[in-house]
Amino acid sequence: MILLLREVKIANYFKELSNFYPEPIPEESGYIKYSHPGNYSINIKRMKIPPQYNRLMPYLIIPNAVDFIEFMKSVFEATEQIIVPRSEGVILHGELRIGDAVIMFADTTAEFAARPSGIFIYVNSVTDTYKKAIAAGATSVMEPVKQQYGFTCGFKDAFGNDWWPTETG
Repeated sequence: MILLLREVKIANYFKELSNFYPEPIPEESGYIKYSHPGNYSINIKRMKIPPQYNRLMPYLIIPNAVDFIEFMKSVFEATEQIIVPRSEGVILHGELRIGDAVIMFADTTAEFAARPSGIFIYVNSVTDTYKKAIAAGATSVMEPVKQQYGFTCGFKDAFGNDWWPTETG
């Protein structure tokens, strides 16, 4: 079993589980120790993730990163967290925030070829998101449709990324 811990408060969660019992270890050690009744224990390093980030974030290497910023703002209402230019019109490193999620990105270079991705994202309105994306130059991969996991669609942006917006409920 892999345990992913972000805060010491997680100890209260484990108290509720019948299979795990926390054993206190000194705060200054930087580790949290958990023992299992089956005679094994694990020490987990307390992670110091900056508050503006999540544990897992995509990092896209894309052409025309400046245009990507505008696409993300118009389709997903993204906000700029940080933009570090390399030269005029070229992004060395960028970060966009959508809700509590962060997408990191940079322009392609001679050293770093394009590395687009497929991204699943929950949205308030699949229909509105799809329309905005198509209007912003994306191409349809799948028109909005009801699936067993929610109302969804698919589109490919001009930067090579496949997007899979989904709404539940």
